Amino acid sequence: GDGSSVESCCRVRAPPSSCRMRPAHGAMPSVADSTPVQSPGLVRAALALAGIAAFALCTALALAAPAPRLVRADGRRLREAVATPSAGTANKVRVELYGEAGCPFTRGFVLGPVAEMLTSAADLVDFHLHAFGNSYYVTKECGGSAEGMPFNEYNRGYDSSIRQCFDKLCGSEVTEPPEDCFTGPAVFQHGVLEGLATTAWACAVKLTGGKPRDYMPFLECTSKHYLSIDSEDAFRSVVETCAGDKSQSLLSCAVGPQGKAFLKQQARETPPHPGVPYTLIDGVELNETECVTCGVGLMSEVCKAHRRRGNEDAPVCKSILR
Repeated sequence: GDGSSVESCCRVRAPPSSCRMRPAHGAMPSVADSTPVQSPGLVRAALALAGIAAFALCTALALAAPAPRLVRADGRRLREAVATPSAGTANKVRVELYGEAGCPFTRGFVLGPVAEMLTSAADLVDFHLHAFGNSYYVTKECGGSAEGMPFNEYNRGYDSSIRQCFDKLCGSEVTEPPEDCFTGPAVFQHGVLEGLATTAWACAVKLTGGKPRDYMPFLECTSKHYLSIDSEDAFRSVVETCAGDKSQSLLSCAVGPQGKAFLKQQARETPPHPGVPYTLIDGVELNETECVTCGVGLMSEVCKAHRRRGNEDAPVCKSILR
């Protein structure tokens, strides 16, 4: 979820119990309860062999696993797609990323797994970025306040329970949100800078017609420079560096009414989610956002989804799914 520290913008998931490589701290492996221990060396050797076997088994199970059901943790069925695919994307894997510029895990995901996917398998995916993440607007029903929001520090006035309320009240799963969903001030988890940068991301997506090859270089560049921004002037300088000859239109958008309108649209498109980066692959949540090609990483899941659509494995997938 998203609690009270900067790390909280991303949730860390434990692997299934059958895939754990080590016993819980302070606990002995179950095999030790029934097998006499001859020597520490033998125990270490046995555990090493068991770990190797467990790893191999888990990898095989991950690669051979059937298509997951499109069901949320709370039992509600996920949307299979936000929009009807065009003829050019009908047989591509739909990948949706929900994130915010101030979250280090979102930035790391953009610079790592997403960049590699779009470099190695751009022709396999229909990629959509939604720049809003864990932000929310102050509403009458959910509450909240934007007062005292710092420039580039974790916002101590941020409340994850209000964010969850806002997502349910105003997000993409609501047909008719209340009138005040997007009229109040916006609250950003990592301060004013995150609002500026996330809005700039939304502007980049919209002003390029949603074409990843056109907006991703800007996202990658601003992700690399984010921690160096300590003032609005520094923000403008980074945008100028990262956007090049498009900097004036992007700056005008990010700090003006157009950017505010784009951000509200991104908020409307964001579903309830446990934290960011939140990624859906053909409507199914990706649990592993750090590993690229491991059994449950981004590229592996894209390749498996591409195969489920009846496509022949692309060369990049043959090397991953072998």
